Amino acid sequence: KLGIRTTTSDVDGEIVCEKAVDVSAEQLASALDSFRGTTKQIPSMYSALKYQGQPLYKYAREGIEVPRESRDITVFNLDLLRFEGDEVDLDIHVSKGTYIRTIIDDLGELLGCGAHVADLRRLAVGSYPVDKMITLPELDDLLEKAKADDITPSEILDPLLLPMQSAVVGMPAVYIDDM
Repeated sequence: KLGIRTTTSDVDGEIVCEKAVDVSAEQLASALDSFRGTTKQIPSMYSALKYQGQPLYKYAREGIEVPRESRDITVFNLDLLRFEGDEVDLDIHVSKGTYIRTIIDDLGELLGCGAHVADLRRLAVGSYPVDKMITLPELDDLLEKAKADDITPSEILDPLLLPMQSAVVGMPAVYIDDM
Protein backbone atom coordinates (compact mmCIF):
# COMPACT_ATOMS: atom_id res chain seq x y z
CA LYS A 1 0.00 0.00 0.00
CA LEU A 2 1.64 3.21 -1.17
CA GLY A 3 1.21 6.52 0.64
CA ILE A 4 1.23 5.24 4.22
CA ARG A 5 4.33 4.38 6.24
CA THR A 6 3.94 2.51 9.55
CA THR A 7 6.17 1.77 12.52
CA THR A 8 6.30 -1.95 11.68
CA SER A 9 6.22 -1.55 7.87
CA ASP A 10 2.99 -3.56 7.82
CA VAL A 11 -0.71 -3.01 8.39
CA ASP A 12 -0.42 -3.73 12.14
CA GLY A 13 1.89 -0.79 12.84
CA GLU A 14 0.99 2.74 13.82
CA ILE A 15 0.89 5.22 10.97
CA VAL A 16 3.93 7.47 11.09
CA CYS A 17 3.54 9.27 7.76
CA GLU A 18 0.89 9.73 5.08
CA LYS A 19 1.65 11.28 1.70
CA ALA A 20 -0.12 11.65 -1.59
CA VAL A 21 0.76 9.01 -4.16
CA ASP A 22 1.92 10.45 -7.48
CA VAL A 23 3.88 7.54 -8.94
CA SER A 24 3.94 6.51 -12.58
CA ALA A 25 4.31 2.94 -13.80
CA GLU A 26 7.75 3.90 -15.14
CA GLN A 27 8.87 5.29 -11.77
CA LEU A 28 7.67 2.15 -10.02
CA ALA A 29 9.41 -0.12 -12.55
CA SER A 30 12.67 1.81 -12.16
CA ALA A 31 12.45 1.68 -8.35
CA LEU A 32 11.75 -2.06 -8.39
CA ASP A 33 14.88 -2.60 -10.52
CA SER A 34 17.03 -1.33 -7.66
CA PHE A 35 15.93 -4.23 -5.45
CA ARG A 36 16.74 -7.05 -7.87
CA GLY A 37 19.93 -9.04 -7.38
CA THR A 38 22.24 -8.96 -4.37
CA THR A 39 22.01 -5.88 -2.18
CA LYS A 40 22.43 -4.88 1.46
CA GLN A 41 19.49 -4.72 3.85
CA ILE A 42 19.27 -3.39 7.39
CA PRO A 43 16.82 -5.61 9.28
CA SER A 44 13.71 -4.03 10.74
CA MET A 45 13.60 -3.15 14.42
CA TYR A 46 10.40 -5.23 14.40
CA SER A 47 12.20 -8.50 13.78
CA ALA A 48 13.14 -11.45 15.95
CA LEU A 49 16.87 -10.91 15.38
CA LYS A 50 18.66 -10.57 18.68
CA TYR A 51 20.74 -7.74 20.12
CA GLN A 52 22.41 -8.40 23.48
CA GLY A 53 20.21 -11.47 23.92
CA GLN A 54 16.88 -9.72 23.32
CA PRO A 55 14.78 -9.75 20.13
CA LEU A 56 14.82 -6.43 18.30
CA TYR A 57 11.03 -6.12 18.50
CA LYS A 58 11.26 -5.85 22.31
CA TYR A 59 13.51 -2.81 21.98
CA ALA A 60 11.26 -1.36 19.28
CA ARG A 61 8.16 -1.69 21.46
CA GLU A 62 9.99 0.27 24.16
CA GLY A 63 10.91 2.96 21.65
CA ILE A 64 14.61 2.06 21.75
CA GLU A 65 16.55 1.92 18.49
CA VAL A 66 19.65 -0.29 18.59
CA PRO A 67 22.43 -0.64 16.01
CA ARG A 68 21.84 -3.26 13.32
CA GLU A 69 24.34 -4.48 10.76
CA SER A 70 23.35 -4.46 7.12
CA ARG A 71 23.50 -7.87 5.55
CA ASP A 72 23.60 -9.30 2.07
CA ILE A 73 20.27 -10.40 0.65
CA THR A 74 19.35 -11.58 -2.80
CA VAL A 75 16.14 -10.87 -4.65
CA PHE A 76 16.15 -13.66 -7.23
CA ASN A 77 12.93 -12.58 -8.87
CA LEU A 78 10.64 -9.59 -8.45
CA ASP A 79 7.58 -9.36 -10.67
CA LEU A 80 5.04 -6.57 -10.70
CA LEU A 81 1.63 -8.25 -10.84
CA ARG A 82 -0.63 -5.23 -10.43
CA PHE A 83 -0.35 -1.46 -9.97
CA GLU A 84 -3.58 0.45 -9.44
CA GLY A 85 -3.59 3.84 -7.72
CA ASP A 86 -1.94 3.28 -4.35
CA GLU A 87 -1.95 -0.53 -4.49
CA VAL A 88 0.91 -2.68 -5.75
CA ASP A 89 0.94 -6.48 -5.94
CA LEU A 90 4.34 -8.12 -6.23
CA ASP A 91 5.64 -11.66 -6.54
CA ILE A 92 9.06 -11.81 -4.89
CA HIS A 93 11.49 -14.74 -4.58
CA VAL A 94 14.18 -13.91 -2.04
CA SER A 95 17.07 -15.47 -0.16
CA LYS A 96 16.92 -16.59 3.43
CA GLY A 97 17.02 -13.70 5.89
CA THR A 98 15.32 -11.18 3.63
CA TYR A 99 12.63 -9.01 5.16
CA ILE A 100 9.83 -8.24 2.71
CA ARG A 101 8.51 -5.52 5.02
CA THR A 102 11.87 -3.78 4.78
CA ILE A 103 11.92 -4.03 0.99
CA ILE A 104 8.46 -2.43 0.84
CA ASP A 105 9.37 0.29 3.33
CA ASP A 106 12.52 1.05 1.33
CA LEU A 107 10.48 1.07 -1.90
CA GLY A 108 8.07 3.62 -0.43
CA GLU A 109 10.94 5.83 0.66
CA LEU A 110 12.56 5.56 -2.78
CA LEU A 111 9.26 6.59 -4.41
CA GLY A 112 8.90 9.46 -1.94
CA CYS A 113 5.45 8.48 -0.72
CA GLY A 114 6.02 5.79 1.89
CA ALA A 115 4.59 2.28 1.80
CA HIS A 116 3.75 -0.67 3.97
CA VAL A 117 2.82 -4.33 3.53
CA ALA A 118 -0.97 -4.58 3.57
CA ASP A 119 -1.06 -8.32 2.89
CA LEU A 120 1.67 -10.95 2.73
CA ARG A 121 1.21 -14.44 1.39
CA ARG A 122 4.13 -16.82 1.63
CA LEU A 123 4.14 -19.18 -1.35
CA ALA A 124 7.16 -21.27 -0.38
CA VAL A 125 9.48 -21.85 2.52
CA GLY A 126 12.67 -23.71 1.70
CA SER A 127 11.81 -26.98 0.06
CA TYR A 128 8.31 -27.27 1.53
CA PRO A 129 5.82 -27.78 -1.31
CA VAL A 130 3.33 -24.97 -1.80
CA ASP A 131 0.52 -27.44 -2.55
CA LYS A 132 0.88 -28.81 1.00
CA MET A 133 0.51 -25.41 2.69
CA ILE A 134 -2.71 -24.66 4.53
CA THR A 135 -3.90 -21.31 5.80
CA LEU A 136 -5.06 -20.87 9.38
CA PRO A 137 -8.68 -20.30 8.25
CA GLU A 138 -8.52 -23.55 6.23
CA LEU A 139 -7.19 -25.34 9.29
CA ASP A 140 -10.00 -23.88 11.42
CA ASP A 141 -12.55 -25.02 8.82
CA LEU A 142 -11.15 -28.57 8.92
CA LEU A 143 -11.32 -28.60 12.70
CA GLU A 144 -14.93 -27.36 12.63
CA LYS A 145 -15.77 -30.05 10.05
CA ALA A 146 -14.28 -32.73 12.31
CA LYS A 147 -16.36 -31.47 15.24
CA ALA A 148 -19.53 -31.24 13.13
CA ASP A 149 -19.04 -34.77 11.75
CA ASP A 150 -18.06 -36.11 15.20
CA ILE A 151 -14.65 -37.18 13.89
CA THR A 152 -11.48 -37.15 15.95
CA PRO A 153 -9.56 -34.09 14.63
CA SER A 154 -6.39 -36.17 14.18
CA GLU A 155 -8.17 -38.26 11.52
CA ILE A 156 -8.45 -35.17 9.32
CA LEU A 157 -5.34 -33.29 10.42
CA ASP A 158 -2.72 -36.08 10.64
CA PRO A 159 -2.73 -36.78 6.87
CA LEU A 160 -1.76 -33.12 6.35
CA LEU A 161 1.48 -33.50 8.28
CA LEU A 162 4.75 -33.87 6.38
CA PRO A 163 7.33 -36.47 7.40
CA MET A 164 9.80 -35.28 10.06
CA GLN A 165 12.75 -35.66 7.69
CA SER A 166 11.22 -33.05 5.38
CA ALA A 167 12.66 -30.39 7.73
CA VAL A 168 16.21 -31.42 6.87
CA VAL A 169 15.91 -32.24 3.18
CA GLY A 170 19.02 -31.02 1.41
CA MET A 171 21.22 -31.12 4.49
CA PRO A 172 24.22 -33.44 4.41
CA ALA A 173 23.71 -36.77 6.12
CA VAL A 174 26.19 -38.57 8.34
CA TYR A 175 25.73 -42.28 8.96
CA ILE A 176 27.36 -43.84 12.03
CA ASP A 177 27.27 -47.51 12.80
CA ASP A 178 27.40 -48.93 16.31
CA MET A 179 30.89 -50.41 16.05
